[in-house]
Amino acid sequence: MKMLSEVGEVDVKPVTTGQLKEIIGDYDAVIISVWHRITRDIIDAGRNLKVIGTASVGTDHIDVEYAESRGIKVVSAAGASTYSVAEFTFGLLLMMVKRIPENMDRVRGVVSGGVPC
Repeated sequence: MKMLSEVGEVDVKPVTTGQLKEIIGDYDAVIISVWHRITRDIIDAGRNLKVIGTASVGTDHIDVEYAESRGIKVVSAAGASTYSVAEFTFGLLLMMVKRIPENMDRVRGVVSGGVPC
């Protein structure tokens, strides 16, 4: 937020997609979540819009082709979660190799008719 406020006025408004369509005309840039579908009608409502940013990795919820045809740059957080996904994947692999779910159940006494290991 600090970095953004150094280049312009920042206005944080949690809004629905319908509400976004009503207010987007006043903004030069928006940062949206994956829950907002940015369609042609919303892009057209953005009279001053220069940038659409998404806090997600993908942009399939934004009509990127149409936005760019209107000279609007679309940016995402691509690559932001790369390390976290890799760490999580290795964690799942270790969990399965070491049979952690089954062993946790044994410790809780719910495997083999309630007899602890």
